[in-house]
This record gives sequence, C-alpha cells and structure tokens, in this order.
Amino acid sequence: MKSLHYGLVLFIFAINFTFAQDVTYNNEVYTVKGKTVYKDGKDQSKLLTVSAQEEIRTRFERIEKQERVLEKAEKHMKEAEKQQKKAEKQQKEAEKQQKKAEKQQKEAEKELKKKEKAIKQKEKAEKKLESAESKLRSEKKKFDKLERKGKIAPEDYEKWQKKFESLRSNIAKAKKRLK
Repeated sequence: MKSLHYGLVLFIFAINFTFAQDVTYNNEVYTVKGKTVYKDGKDQSKLLTVSAQEEIRTRFERIEKQERVLEKAEKHMKEAEKQQKKAEKQQKEAEKQQKKAEKQQKEAEKELKKKEKAIKQKEKAEKKLESAESKLRSEKKKFDKLERKGKIAPEDYEKWQKKFESLRSNIAKAKKRLK
C-alpha cells in the first residue's frame, strides 16, 4: 500500500515536470537548449538581459535537478519493490520448505509408530507363545504325575489327548503370528 502511495506521488511530480525544458519567467514561457534561451522557437539571448538569462538558466537547472532527484527516487522505489518481491518470494519458498519438512517429520513419526506397533505385536506374540508352551509343559507334568500314580481312567486318555492337541494348536498359532 505504501509503495502505491509513493508511486502516485512520484507520478504527480513527473506530470509537473514533463516539460522540463520549458521555464516560466515573468509570466512568459522560455525554452532552454544548451546555453541558448528561446521563446516561441526564436532566440532571445540578445533581447534578454544577462541577469534574466541567468535566472532562466538557474530555474532550468533547478528543474533538471528536481527531475534527476525524481528519477533517482523512482529508481529507488522500483528497486525497493523488486527487493520486496524477492523477499516475498524467499518467504514463500521458506514456508514451502517448512511445510515439506513438517510433512517429512509427520511421515517419520508415522513410520516410527508403525515400527513401535510391530514391535509391541511381536512382544505380545512372544508372550502368548511362551504362555502356551508353559501351559503345555504344565499340563504334561500334571498328566505324567497322574499317570504315574495311576489316577487316570482309560476313558480320560482321549480327553487328555484332545487337551494336548488344543495346546499344541495354540502354540502353532502363536508361532505363526511371530513370523
């Protein structure tokens, strides 16, 4: 907004000085070309006094100086606008890089969570396998102890075999989950 305001002010000044070679002196318009002063295209150097010619040249030089200042200001303004656009572009690029970095960070976090979940699942499967193997060993000991003491009826053997088969099946499932 400020650059627009400054541009408008400079434009108004530029309009005022578009006829830089024309100088008004005593309500008459003179044109200066080099060291010669003209009025309506006719040389006025011999008709004007030396002081009047100096005054016209001084005013002309002042106008030229203002024009140079104006041009310099316009150049600085354009350069400032260019720098501002460059800074905005760099800021957008930095924001883009930041978003890209944030996306990569999120992906890395997601991948880490996925790996942590896999590790937990593996640990859980290992615990289930250990538990199933432990239960089989325990039941096997119990069966062996009862068998040594002769406390197992012949019809109970089938029941025990089904129990062992079920426990072995649980172990097989737990091993399968580990893979």
